[in-house]
Parts: sequence; structure tokens; C-alpha cells
Amino acid sequence: MCYFGVKDTSTQSWVLSIRERALEGLWNGLEHRSRKQIKKAERNGLTADIVVPNSNICDQYYDLHIRTCMRNSISPHPKAYFQSLFSEVADAGLCKSCVVRDHVNLLSIQNFLIYKNTALYWTVASHEDALKLCANDYGMWKSIQHFSEAGLEYLECGEAFPSAPNGKLKGLNDFKKSFGGELYPYYRGKIVYQPVLEGVLEILRQFRSGGAAT
Repeated sequence: MCYFGVKDTSTQSWVLSIRERALEGLWNGLEHRSRKQIKKAERNGLTADIVVPNSNICDQYYDLHIRTCMRNSISPHPKAYFQSLFSEVADAGLCKSCVVRDHVNLLSIQNFLIYKNTALYWTVASHEDALKLCANDYGMWKSIQHFSEAGLEYLECGEAFPSAPNGKLKGLNDFKKSFGGELYPYYRGKIVYQPVLEGVLEILRQFRSGGAAT
């Protein structure tokens, strides 16, 4: 891609093999931290449903998305992005959502792209109480169970940040790593139409991400 003027932004991703693995093996493959969080979620009475998303879930998801962005001081995506995800993509059988609740609140919605016998951890939005109730760990575990039982071969947990020393990126990397995956190359490129402007924006993004809440 670089020969065509595309900037190389390749990275790594955590990929978990779930093909023909028993539930006990998948459970034992989790890090201790993750197993502890999942057991805590079960004690908290959380429930998780794996569903094909629709317009109703889109409204619920976007409400959580706005709350998540405000909490982390980042700009939200346009609602049309998620409307497309929960209509065209879902209608094509390429998307599933894990909806986690407690006795009172909708805590989190995790969305997965389903393609070529593989699930990709795509987007997530969560309630303020999701972290202390361990909703995201619980949702990932129930999704792993679901995709394994459905006969999928791999779950890609998302971009890895193994060199992050601290902060939000380290927290994201530790979360994705805790489900027992391995690091794989993730090849991608970025078309830069205005290099000077893009350079300035990247500097501003670095300043902003450095001060964002975790």
C-alpha cells in the first residue's frame, strides 16, 4: 500500500482461537484477573444476552455511547454510523451484540462483526456502573461461550498496545489480553490528503489522549 501513497499504520491484534475448544479449556485460558472479574459479575447478578441488533438497540446503544464519550472526554461518532451497523450490517447476518444488564440498569452493549467464521470485537459502550460491576469482562466471556458453541474458529479481541506503559491504552491492552489470545500482525494503511493539517491534528490528538480519563 505504501507504493500508492498510503501511510503505513500497521499494528497488532489479540486473537483468541476458540475452534474445537471445550468450555473448561477456554475458562482456564483466561487470566486470573479476568476469571475474578467474571465471578464477581455473577455474584452481582448480571445477565447477558447475545442478540442480532436492531433499531431499538441502536437507540439504547447510542445513549450509552454518548455517556461513554462524555466520561472519557472524547467526541462521539454520528448516530448514522451505528444505525448502519444495526440495520444493513445486522440484516446481512454480519453483526451480533452482547447486552449486559443488572437488576436495574442496562450496563453495556458490545458489538461484534461476524465474518468468515470469525468474530471481531468491534465497538462497546457502557453505563457508569459497568466497570465496578465487571459488565465488560462478563460480556466478553459470555460472547466467547456463544461463539464457541456456534462453531466459530476465532475471536479477534481488537488492537493491541503491548508497549503502552500506563494509562488508557495499557488498560485496554490488559483487558483484551486477559482473555487468552495471542498477538498477530494487523496490517492497515491510511490515506493522507493534507499532510500538514493531518500532522497538526495528530499532535492535538496526542495531547488530548494523554489527558483523557481512563
